[in-house]
Amino acid sequence: MEQVLAKQHFYWGACNVCGTTATPGKPLKRCSRCHSIAYCSPEHQKVHWKKHKSFCNFLFAASKALGHETIFCGGAGRGMGDWMKLRQDAVMVAEEALARRLDAVEREMVLFPRTCQLDSCHLATGPLEDCTSCHGVTYCSPLHQQEDTIGHAAACRQLLLSRLLDHREATLGLSFSVDPSVDSTYLGTGPDIFDFVGQPEAGGQEVPVEELEWTFLTNQMSGVLTLLDQASRLVPGLGELEELVVHVAGATTIAELLGMVKWEYLAHRLPALTSLTYVFVGPQLEPGDDGEEPWLPCDSCMERGRRVEFRFFRGPYGDYLATSPEPPHIVLVQNCGFSEFEASPGSPGWTSGWSGLPSLLHSSVPLVFTSYTLGEAEGDLARLLDTVDGEVEVLVSCQENVMRSQRPVRDWAREEGRDVFYSNQYVSVVRKSL
Repeated sequence: MEQVLAKQHFYWGACNVCGTTATPGKPLKRCSRCHSIAYCSPEHQKVHWKKHKSFCNFLFAASKALGHETIFCGGAGRGMGDWMKLRQDAVMVAEEALARRLDAVEREMVLFPRTCQLDSCHLATGPLEDCTSCHGVTYCSPLHQQEDTIGHAAACRQLLLSRLLDHREATLGLSFSVDPSVDSTYLGTGPDIFDFVGQPEAGGQEVPVEELEWTFLTNQMSGVLTLLDQASRLVPGLGELEELVVHVAGATTIAELLGMVKWEYLAHRLPALTSLTYVFVGPQLEPGDDGEEPWLPCDSCMERGRRVEFRFFRGPYGDYLATSPEPPHIVLVQNCGFSEFEASPGSPGWTSGWSGLPSLLHSSVPLVFTSYTLGEAEGDLARLLDTVDGEVEVLVSCQENVMRSQRPVRDWAREEGRDVFYSNQYVSVVRKSL
């Protein structure tokens, strides 16, 4: 069991200090200068002012220069493409003006502003009314709220769950434990993540603590269960292997290295295994995340004489291969983002990360990579196929991943009209031919 603290998130429907939402008798107090952030009391606004001051001054000055109440007034009536670009441009202008990167809260203030939810509207002023169930969307009129009734119904509880999860993790931390049982016979994969992480009874519009904890657990376990699911189909003789080597490329400290106990779970499902080695490789690992980390397996694994080893390499995957490592049985890249950067020399993200895409392919070794959305999955697969040399066999093409996380994450781009996406939501698998 491990506990970590997460970054704070921004929700205009809740106090930015304590997360309290508005009630009929106690509305939130919005900042009178930027109109973009709210508090449950003057005391909490005062507490947050030192941190909010520089960004608030920028928003105030920018809105005055535009002649608007807020910088988001210019989005009224724009289509989704223009509305996305306006917010992207606002982030870049803010960072240039402040000469620094926006923090998570500031960035989300721009990407999730309090404007009318209807795609054809985005009005940012007037008598805006928030959804009293999720506090995650707002409307400029009862008519627009009625027009969006069907569209919002499917996402309302997921937006509520997203807000509660973000707030709980940021204030209480994240703790979870992994099933310690070890299979005596190889059972392969299951139909979906619910087969491994039992879902508690739903609480209707209310969200019980048990559901929050379960959702956290699915988010942590999604990666290792995706590995098990794909390896059970594509790694020959997986159930009889005594040694297994897994490479996790594009690894980050937050996504892969927090809660390391989750990765041992793969050994619990492979009874013949005596040695399990993970290698985490990525330029975004924190300084110091390099070399090897001693790992004491659970009592059940120790009784079986098992060895679980974690190795780390801070840098691009191609550089790691230059060290002549032990070849993997399978390679995993979670939420890969292959298509995020321009495939051209000089592009910072491309040069430091995915310019070495061909190096991810080992002969006859499955490369499993996941994406947040269908559009990203299609772009990621296309980018990979355009970049690699030689024959590549596509084994799985942009399929919905049955082992995806169940934790909803707000989608500022609202791809396919959806308000949330999920980690490891789509999966693709390719293999380099001999």
